[in-house]
Amino acid sequence: MKAIIYQPSRSMMQAGLKKSKVWCLKFTGCDKSVDRLTGWTSSCDTKQQVRIKFETKELAIDFVKRNNIDYEVQEPEEKVFRPNIYANNFK
Repeated sequence: MKAIIYQPSRSMMQAGLKKSKVWCLKFTGCDKSVDRLTGWTSSCDTKQQVRIKFETKELAIDFVKRNNIDYEVQEPEEKVFRPNIYANNFK
């Protein structure tokens, strides 16, 4: 079982940065299968449903090391701020 530590991106409907500072840990698991009778999707491992939130990346890495879980850290992309100048609308 492998875990992925990442910083979720904010929603397009969210203007602030409050919820975008947390780090999440999610597990990757085995393949899903579809029941032939009902059509429901099932899995052999329920850890796929678990999302754990941490305040910092270091806390998340600490948790994974204490529990002997293989992990991968996905660093967030740095955002480039380009100021929009009002006069550019008339060029």
